[in-house]
Amino acid sequence: RYKSSGSRQPVPPAPDLDADGTPSYEVERVLSHRQATHRRKPTWEFLVKWTGYGQESNEWIPYRNFNQHDVIKDYWDSIG
Repeated sequence: RYKSSGSRQPVPPAPDLDADGTPSYEVERVLSHRQATHRRKPTWEFLVKWTGYGQESNEWIPYRNFNQHDVIKDYWDSIG
């Protein structure tokens, strides 16, 4: 996700590891949402800003991959 551009930008923090050793990244905030289709079923995707990473690392994440549901609730609350 992160590439060094050779500039003096700070290096992003290393991700935490889950119990099974899988990297786990923290969502700073949700920026937007869109409806997508997964296996012919409608689903939500959220554009996320990762904690400690620049905007070039923002990416669309399907709802099913979220474990920080409070961040999604905060987003829905913020847009009314």
